[in-house]
Amino acid sequence: TDPAPQQQLIRTVTDNDVLCGRGGGTNNHPGNKQFRSLVKANQTKYLRKIKKDRPQIADEVVEQIRTKNPPGRFLKKDPSTGCWYDIGDTKAREKASQALREGACSIRKSGALLIEDTGLIMKPGVIRCNQ
Repeated sequence: TDPAPQQQLIRTVTDNDVLCGRGGGTNNHPGNKQFRSLVKANQTKYLRKIKKDRPQIADEVVEQIRTKNPPGRFLKKDPSTGCWYDIGDTKAREKASQALREGACSIRKSGALLIEDTGLIMKPGVIRCNQ
């Protein structure tokens, strides 16, 4: 298990940080744009995996952010102080997993996930889509 996130307050964010929250401020942050780009680059690979193997792809996305120079962090704003704190690897992985799942239905319906396995064409059926 991952250690609990440190509640060290962060006053300055970098361009490699991923800001958690809603709205244009977080969406337009350079680190969030990098994060979305990494998610998009890994999404098909994630969706092709069976459910138990998917967390590994989310871990890879988190690792790619955390190993940037300077290291990227997954930050959430503390409304009481106005400062940021790192949400930790577990919550960062949850954020990455959610982002990797977004749009899964349209990707599946497009046929982009057809997998050839021992002569059979199959679609992993873990994520269900409304018709």
